Amino acid sequence: MLNFILNRNPVTRNVSYIMKQPNANVKAEMPMENALKMLQNKNVHASDLFDGYPVTVDDVYFFDGDVEKPVEEPKKPKKRIKDVVCE
Repeated sequence: MLNFILNRNPVTRNVSYIMKQPNANVKAEMPMENALKMLQNKNVHASDLFDGYPVTVDDVYFFDGDVEKPVEEPKKPKKRIKDVVCE
C-alpha cells in the first residue's frame, strides 16, 4: 500500500495535478474531495514521471504530494550452525 500526503494550496484549498493527454499535459487544480474520491476508486501508485507529482492514478492523473517511503526493519543476522565435533 502506498502512503502519501497530498499538498494543498493554502489559498484555494485545492490540490494541484497534471493530467496526461496524448498531445499535451494539462496542469490544473481540483477540490480535495474530488481528489480523494479518485484516489479511493482507482489504481494508485508512485511515479517519477513528473517532478513534484509523485502520486498517480491510472497513469493519467499525477498529484502534487509527498510519498512516504516504507521503513525497512534491520535484517537479523543469519544463525550459523556451530561445528559439531564427533568423538
